[in-house]
Amino acid sequence: MDYLNYVNKLESDEGLFLNELNELKDNYEIKHKKEVYDFINSNRGLIVLLKELHPYLSSNFPNGEFSLMYSIDPEFDSLSNIVVNVKVDRYTFDNGVMKTLRNISFELRPLRQKLDLMVELMLMPALLDKDKIKR
Repeated sequence: MDYLNYVNKLESDEGLFLNELNELKDNYEIKHKKEVYDFINSNRGLIVLLKELHPYLSSNFPNGEFSLMYSIDPEFDSLSNIVVNVKVDRYTFDNGVMKTLRNISFELRPLRQKLDLMVELMLMPALLDKDKIKR
């Protein structure tokens, strides 16, 4: 796929953009919907990156759940990004989730560079609700 050409199509074809944005819900739970949508609207290459990311996540974490949320850096308001929460079971969380996420991030680095999206996406581990520690 010619990623840059596809991003140009997403930028010029509002219907295609809205369709792709809507399809993200098939792979990710979306929190902070308005903020996430607004951020992706301003960084349409994220759609390409998120579509390419999902197969990596689902193959490495077949029982995982994935969500998108908007985040603002507490020290620099101008540094906002999309966080991909990767919810996994306790065993996976304790035994290599960070290494796997770093490897996925490394694999996608060339695409992120091509799309000029080095800052706008973070992969963060989390526990599935059933595995959270009860307090």
